Parts: sequence; structure tokens; C-alpha cells
Amino acid sequence: MKTNLFTTDSDSINFGDVLLGDSLLKQFTIYNHHDTAVTINEFYCSNLSFTSDIKLPVTIQPRDSLVVPVTFKPANNGIFKASFNIRT
Repeated sequence: MKTNLFTTDSDSINFGDVLLGDSLLKQFTIYNHHDTAVTINEFYCSNLSFTSDIKLPVTIQPRDSLVVPVTFKPANNGIFKASFNIRT
């Protein structure tokens, strides 16, 4: 379900080729364009090879943003596609 509480700077992250045993860190930004704070309570990914180390809950103040690091560490060889959900 989409929300109007916040937006992100990207709707996808391409990690390219990451070898088994290696990892790659990329990031995206969450923007709060409103006049009230938004609290993020959960990041959920459909694949455990993708993680974020943000301590939750985290509050994004009005007209502020949050940079979210995402680490991809493949558990096996192959092509990975996953959904990364943000819950308030």
C-alpha cells in the first residue's frame, strides 16, 4: 500500500553483480514533506539478503529526511529481486 506520509528518492536500487561472500552498501532517502513528524516503525524486506541497520523506531521531523543504508549480501548465487517495505 502506498502512502502520502513520505516519499523516497528512488523506487528501486540496483546492486549490480555482487559475488557470493561479498556485500555491497547502497542507500536511499526518505523525505517527510509534511508539517508533522513521521515515525518509521519497521523496514521489511521479502529477502533476507537485503538488510538495513537503522535503529527503529526513528522519527523524521517535518520537512526533513532520513538516509537509509541498505546492505546486499547474497546468500547464494543467482539473480535477486525483492521488495523493501517501510511501515509507519
